[in-house]
Amino acid sequence: MEREVDCLIVGAGISGLVLARRLESAGLTVLILEKSKGVGGRIATRRDGSATYDHGAQFYKVSNQAAWEIDHIWSREKLAKTWFQVENSIFKCADGGMTRLAKHLAQNLNIVLEQKVISISKTNEVRCESGRIFKSKHIFVSSPLPQTLDILRASQIQYPKELESINYASALVGLFEVTSTSGLLEKIKYLQNINGDIFSISNQLSKNVSLCLAYTVAMQPAWSQKHFADTDVENLQKIADAFSGHLKTIDSSFTIKKQQIKKWRFSHPITHHSTPYTVVGPSKNIFLLGDAFGGASLRGAVSSAEAIPIPL
Repeated sequence: MEREVDCLIVGAGISGLVLARRLESAGLTVLILEKSKGVGGRIATRRDGSATYDHGAQFYKVSNQAAWEIDHIWSREKLAKTWFQVENSIFKCADGGMTRLAKHLAQNLNIVLEQKVISISKTNEVRCESGRIFKSKHIFVSSPLPQTLDILRASQIQYPKELESINYASALVGLFEVTSTSGLLEKIKYLQNINGDIFSISNQLSKNVSLCLAYTVAMQPAWSQKHFADTDVENLQKIADAFSGHLKTIDSSFTIKKQQIKKWRFSHPITHHSTPYTVVGPSKNIFLLGDAFGGASLRGAVSSAEAIPIPL
């Protein structure tokens, strides 16, 4: 049994990281358990030679008419910058990749990576797949809701049944390093809802994420769901064909130099709960939070974490 802490957070995505900083600021001891090898969840950046890709969240959006505290922090630290603006909406990204924002939040936090939580006991013991057991007075589960419900079911912890009606979209994402002699493709920043197959195309060079011309291509949720079980080789070819077909309408001189695929089983919630968090467990000390509660965006995930009442 590991040393008991005041607060244990499952998931080092943006919700978990924001909440951890709030709890620590209130003087509480905090531990985050994360099943992956790094922090950030779906705020993810991948490097491949001279090409670098944000392959999860591409931006966060703010209004020039409303302030947002975390945006002020990231902007003051010169982590976030304006990528482009549409009317009153400012789309912001991070030089070098969106994962910089998550790593900034994670600084000096107590995080244990590669620890997949499988159950929570009635005595607040959190058991991991590795066999390690942690104990905490308060538990916060910020993982994608389907994974959260798996933990609750394995723990025989009751939860509001309406949570089962919140479905997540899957996402198949192609990452493409491209060369072109015309310069036309470099003018593309971000395109959305291109057709029935492609949801978005994001120019990583224009964001100052990549050192060379590189694009993240996210397929439509329905397309991704239909093809998710197909092989990576098959799906990458289909995405490349769809991407190439669109590029040809802009510039026929391009060449795809390198390509790879990324899969998100739980990309974003299609709907979200009516409250920014919910509390379960016999002692009402297990808090559920994240984008399934705050909304399907980086801001929604942060809003859910900011809604947790402190002191507890």
